[in-house]
Amino acid sequence: MKLISMVVLGATAAAGFVAARTLLDRPEAPQSIPQPLQQPTAAAHGRLHRARARVADAMAAASTARHDAEQELREDYLRRTGRLAPASPTLPDIREAGDTTGL
Repeated sequence: MKLISMVVLGATAAAGFVAARTLLDRPEAPQSIPQPLQQPTAAAHGRLHRARARVADAMAAASTARHDAEQELREDYLRRTGRLAPASPTLPDIREAGDTTGL
């Protein structure tokens, strides 16, 4: 019984994958299917394309955030090891040096 359940589950998953790939490969929902299935198919097509767009946006945002974090960590490391000048060097205060003639 367990073997048959696994085979049916695997076949269902494979059919779902093929159906999703077919819907994603088309720019518009298929029209050559029976009328009762057209509305659910069009809805699934729209959801899949919206999900693909959201995933692409999320991956682009994650890539940008990762790049920014790596850049910040690299600069911090170089600054701490003395290989990079400080981001905003502070000028010495002339009053601390004892020169008050310019005031």
